Amino acid sequence: MIGTLEGVVKNPPVPVAACNPSMWTRQYPVFLWSTLALMSSDSVSFKCHHCNHCCTDVICLPSPWDVRRIMRMTGQDPFDFLEFLTPEEIEDVDDDDPSWLVLNGQKYMMALKRDETTGCYFLNQQTRLCSIYEARPLLCRLYPFKVEEDADGKYLGFTLHEDVGCPKHADGVVPTKPLHDLYVQDSINGEDYVELVDFFNAQEYPGKEVEDFVVMFTGGFQKLRENLEEQAKEKAAEARNAEQKAGIAEPA
Repeated sequence: MIGTLEGVVKNPPVPVAACNPSMWTRQYPVFLWSTLALMSSDSVSFKCHHCNHCCTDVICLPSPWDVRRIMRMTGQDPFDFLEFLTPEEIEDVDDDDPSWLVLNGQKYMMALKRDETTGCYFLNQQTRLCSIYEARPLLCRLYPFKVEEDADGKYLGFTLHEDVGCPKHADGVVPTKPLHDLYVQDSINGEDYVELVDFFNAQEYPGKEVEDFVVMFTGGFQKLRENLEEQAKEKAAEARNAEQKAGIAEPA
């Protein structure tokens, strides 16, 4: 496995750039040799012209490690820049993908907030550049590249995804060694991500919310327990107030 909106895009579903293992291999067939001509073992022909396609038209599904890195750089609460999308709001993620959080029969995927008009939460509206470039998610660093492997899974190099909206300008040269390093790290992160999701999905407790997943990997389990205790106190207070209003309980 590889390991990715007050003003959210709800309709229609939006293409996704995911940290999901399937997104690198299963979703996109091996390119024709004409496409592979863009690739050598140590470089791929590409140059970003800052068209903003990836920052406006693509949903970013960060890993927990991406989220923590962004938090360290920005000092922001993760709920400022995260949301949870349902299968109806995302394209290209399989229903059986192991990254789906499941709560009360509904599936959710953690994503960076994205506005239908202004794009990614972190897209600077004046410069039209990424405001967290040094801390951006790994999948943003890998887009629009696609890893190529032979039938035995041996690494061959990188090409450019065919089925994405990036114009894929080929007037530059990008070394593939850093891309491969990112790919390997993303693979490791993805395996750990699935373990976190599995753990979250297996938990059952009163008041469970999908946002608890973020608390789990940012504030730890102690913070999660504190939140649950606070929720229980609030509900108990609400119950007492309701009883007092109904005249069936003495004031506390």
